[in-house]
Amino acid sequence: MKQWEHSLLFGHLPKPLEATEIEYRLEESWGIGGPGDAETGFVVYRLDDYSKKWALEQGANLGSRLADYSGAWHSTPIDYARDSDRWEASGVEGYLGKYGYSIEVDEAWLEKANETMRLPGAAYSYGKGAASRS
Repeated sequence: MKQWEHSLLFGHLPKPLEATEIEYRLEESWGIGGPGDAETGFVVYRLDDYSKKWALEQGANLGSRLADYSGAWHSTPIDYARDSDRWEASGVEGYLGKYGYSIEVDEAWLEKANETMRLPGAAYSYGKGAASRS
């Protein structure tokens, strides 16, 4: 079971990035995993040395470079005009609680995430439903 969970969690990373560990993780689920159920999560990965170096070398083009490998990724800062249906001025915390299923993410991690989403050099994408990864 642990191996399946590990594979699922690390499978969210876009190619060619690899992580060595999860630094912070908070996830909540309401329901039993069926249609109409809800999940909210916040996961912080520690990239391996090669991935860190590669991502930094991409700079403001990181989103488009990840898209070359893994589909629809966008470079930060967030384009609030294009994604206004997903994002609010309150940042990551508002995004996580947009559909009424908020979680209490550690304030220090929220601050880091909000700063990251406002500056160039990071990337984000949307998964199924309203999911976002960055």
